[in-house]
Amino acid sequence: MKKFWLGIGMVFIIILLLLQTRFTEFLRLDNNGYAVGAGKLKQLLVADPNGEDFASEDIAFTEFEALDMVYRRGDSYYLGEKKKTEIDLDFPMLINDGSGLYFTDNETVLFDVEFEEEKTYRGLMLSEKVAYNPNGERADANEYLFAQFANGIYSNLTPITFEEYGEEKQITMNSFISFRENYFTYYEPVNGIGVYYANKNVKDDDILTIDGKEYTYRELLLLLHALSERKERPQEEESSTEEYPMQEETIREELPQEEVPVTEAIEEDILDEEEEDEEEEDEDVKKETKKKTTSSKKSAASKKPAA
Repeated sequence: MKKFWLGIGMVFIIILLLLQTRFTEFLRLDNNGYAVGAGKLKQLLVADPNGEDFASEDIAFTEFEALDMVYRRGDSYYLGEKKKTEIDLDFPMLINDGSGLYFTDNETVLFDVEFEEEKTYRGLMLSEKVAYNPNGERADANEYLFAQFANGIYSNLTPITFEEYGEEKQITMNSFISFRENYFTYYEPVNGIGVYYANKNVKDDDILTIDGKEYTYRELLLLLHALSERKERPQEEESSTEEYPMQEETIREELPQEEVPVTEAIEEDILDEEEEDEEEEDEDVKKETKKKTTSSKKSAASKKPAA
């Protein structure tokens, strides 16, 4: 009986291994375009460009054609009939010569012009701020400025203009951007290649122009949830504490000093009262003794015979 169950277990394990190692069809594509390869692009985006050992690199995207199949094996995805190339579907695919994005997941968050949020779904396409259903019809009446992917990377759905060292620069629409507190990095799609750029020193009040409206860098990070308000609160608390450091120290120093003289004063008052009571008692005793002495003398004088 044990051998029977052991055999069943082995068969089950083999089936699982086959499912993990064999390729299954996941999605047939309707457009020509490019996909982001697995691994390197995201690694370079999230790396600090100010690091000593950092080296930027342009990266070629993986090209595909209409009717090509995306394959799945385990948790990974691949393009190619014979030679399989792993791709990263956390990123959308670039279609229509890079002017559109094609989403294959339900996890990407879209930010409209008021920074209200909507979720994507498989087959949704975006081009020039407008969302389209898989059948090509407009999905809704909104216009969208940004998409945030499940891996934390963003894409600008309209160009972004900013200044760097006095020179005006523009981030091309549908670039892949990593926003950080003091810098941002991005890949621009250019003829099937991701070209790397970085703004290595960004200040909170630096201005970025998006869809004709100006935002400070910190304001934009907060709107996109790239920098949470929770992270700012400790800094505010520290600054409020630093505004009155001497006052705090003075209070802390004075409190123990005030306790000592008050206690001593009470003890001295008690001692003074006790001494006064003792003095009063002594005086009363003296007076009582004097009265007794006087009365004794008078009594003696009255008993003395007259001469």
